[in-house]
Amino acid sequence: MIQSSAIRLSTLLPTSVETDSSYTWTQFIGTTILLIIMCLCACLSVFYSFRYRRATDPAVRGLNQAKTNINMGITLIALSMILILTYEANWLRSIIGAIFLLMGLFNLFAGIRNRRLFLNNGAKQEERN
Repeated sequence: MIQSSAIRLSTLLPTSVETDSSYTWTQFIGTTILLIIMCLCACLSVFYSFRYRRATDPAVRGLNQAKTNINMGITLIALSMILILTYEANWLRSIIGAIFLLMGLFNLFAGIRNRRLFLNNGAKQEERN
Protein backbone atom coordinates (compact mmCIF):
# COMPACT_ATOMS: atom_id res chain seq x y z
CA MET A 1 0.00 0.00 0.00
CA ILE A 2 2.78 2.45 0.84
CA GLN A 3 4.71 1.62 -2.28
CA SER A 4 1.69 2.11 -4.56
CA SER A 5 0.96 5.56 -3.09
CA ALA A 6 4.58 6.53 -3.66
CA ILE A 7 4.26 5.50 -7.28
CA ARG A 8 1.13 7.58 -7.69
CA LEU A 9 2.78 10.61 -6.13
CA SER A 10 5.80 10.28 -8.37
CA THR A 11 3.60 10.33 -11.45
CA LEU A 12 1.92 13.53 -10.28
CA LEU A 13 5.12 15.44 -9.56
CA PRO A 14 6.86 17.03 -12.56
CA THR A 15 10.29 15.69 -13.37
CA SER A 16 11.63 18.90 -14.83
CA VAL A 17 10.81 22.54 -14.27
CA GLU A 18 9.07 24.05 -17.27
CA THR A 19 9.61 27.73 -17.93
CA ASP A 20 6.72 29.91 -18.98
CA SER A 21 7.98 31.80 -22.01
CA SER A 22 4.81 33.85 -22.37
CA TYR A 23 5.91 36.36 -19.68
CA THR A 24 8.89 38.29 -21.04
CA TRP A 25 11.30 40.78 -19.52
CA THR A 26 9.61 43.66 -21.29
CA GLN A 27 6.30 42.73 -19.68
CA PHE A 28 8.02 42.52 -16.29
CA ILE A 29 9.64 45.92 -16.71
CA GLY A 30 6.39 47.45 -18.00
CA THR A 31 4.41 46.02 -15.11
CA THR A 32 7.01 47.24 -12.62
CA ILE A 33 6.97 50.75 -14.06
CA LEU A 34 3.15 50.85 -14.02
CA LEU A 35 3.12 49.59 -10.43
CA ILE A 36 5.61 52.26 -9.34
CA ILE A 37 3.58 54.97 -11.09
CA MET A 38 0.38 53.65 -9.52
CA CYS A 39 1.83 53.61 -5.98
CA LEU A 40 3.46 57.04 -6.33
CA CYS A 41 0.30 58.68 -7.66
CA ALA A 42 -1.86 56.98 -5.01
CA CYS A 43 0.40 58.39 -2.28
CA LEU A 44 0.31 61.85 -3.88
CA SER A 45 -3.47 61.61 -4.12
CA VAL A 46 -3.73 60.93 -0.38
CA PHE A 47 -1.26 63.74 0.34
CA TYR A 48 -3.22 66.33 -1.67
CA SER A 49 -6.48 65.05 -0.23
CA PHE A 50 -5.22 65.84 3.28
CA ARG A 51 -4.01 69.26 2.11
CA TYR A 52 -7.42 69.89 0.51
CA ARG A 53 -9.26 69.10 3.71
CA ARG A 54 -7.01 71.29 5.88
CA ALA A 55 -6.90 74.35 3.62
CA THR A 56 -9.16 77.30 4.39
CA ASP A 57 -8.62 79.41 1.25
CA PRO A 58 -11.08 78.34 -1.50
CA ALA A 59 -8.49 78.78 -4.27
CA VAL A 60 -5.96 76.57 -2.48
CA ARG A 61 -8.67 74.02 -1.73
CA GLY A 62 -9.66 73.93 -5.40
CA LEU A 63 -6.06 73.48 -6.58
CA ASN A 64 -5.48 70.69 -4.09
CA GLN A 65 -8.69 68.96 -5.11
CA ALA A 66 -7.67 69.26 -8.77
CA LYS A 67 -4.27 67.72 -7.98
CA THR A 68 -6.03 64.93 -6.09
CA ASN A 69 -8.22 64.22 -9.14
CA ILE A 70 -5.24 64.23 -11.49
CA ASN A 71 -3.26 61.80 -9.34
CA MET A 72 -6.27 59.55 -8.79
CA GLY A 73 -6.88 59.50 -12.53
CA ILE A 74 -3.29 58.47 -13.24
CA THR A 75 -3.57 55.78 -10.54
CA LEU A 76 -6.72 54.34 -12.09
CA ILE A 77 -5.25 54.46 -15.61
CA ALA A 78 -2.10 52.63 -14.45
CA LEU A 79 -4.24 50.03 -12.65
CA SER A 80 -6.34 49.48 -15.75
CA MET A 81 -3.23 49.09 -17.91
CA ILE A 82 -1.89 46.48 -15.50
CA LEU A 83 -5.20 44.61 -15.62
CA ILE A 84 -5.60 44.77 -19.39
CA LEU A 85 -2.04 44.27 -20.60
CA THR A 86 -0.22 41.98 -18.19
CA TYR A 87 -2.50 39.03 -17.59
CA GLU A 88 -4.00 36.58 -20.05
CA ALA A 89 -7.07 37.70 -21.94
CA ASN A 90 -10.22 37.38 -19.89
CA TRP A 91 -13.48 39.16 -20.69
CA LEU A 92 -14.24 40.01 -17.04
CA ARG A 93 -10.75 41.42 -16.44
CA SER A 94 -11.01 43.42 -19.67
CA ILE A 95 -14.38 44.89 -18.70
CA ILE A 96 -13.15 45.85 -15.22
CA GLY A 97 -9.99 47.33 -16.76
CA ALA A 98 -12.06 49.32 -19.23
CA ILE A 99 -14.25 50.67 -16.41
CA PHE A 100 -11.16 51.71 -14.43
CA LEU A 101 -9.71 53.28 -17.58
CA LEU A 102 -12.86 55.36 -18.16
CA MET A 103 -13.00 56.45 -14.51
CA GLY A 104 -9.31 57.35 -14.62
CA LEU A 105 -9.66 59.38 -17.81
CA PHE A 106 -12.67 61.20 -16.34
CA ASN A 107 -10.74 62.05 -13.14
CA LEU A 108 -7.68 63.11 -15.11
CA PHE A 109 -9.57 65.44 -17.46
CA ALA A 110 -11.74 66.85 -14.65
CA GLY A 111 -8.64 67.54 -12.57
CA ILE A 112 -6.84 69.24 -15.47
CA ARG A 113 -9.90 71.36 -16.24
CA ASN A 114 -10.39 72.38 -12.59
CA ARG A 115 -6.68 73.15 -12.16
CA ARG A 116 -6.77 75.40 -15.22
CA LEU A 117 -9.87 77.19 -13.91
CA PHE A 118 -8.43 77.79 -10.45
CA LEU A 119 -5.09 78.96 -11.86
CA ASN A 120 -6.90 81.41 -14.19
CA ASN A 121 -9.07 82.69 -11.32
CA GLY A 122 -5.97 83.14 -9.14
CA ALA A 123 -4.19 85.08 -11.89
CA LYS A 124 -7.24 87.33 -12.39
CA GLN A 125 -7.42 88.06 -8.65
CA GLU A 126 -3.72 88.95 -8.57
CA GLU A 127 -4.20 91.36 -11.49
CA ARG A 128 -7.05 93.09 -9.62
CA ASN A 129 -4.88 93.57 -6.53
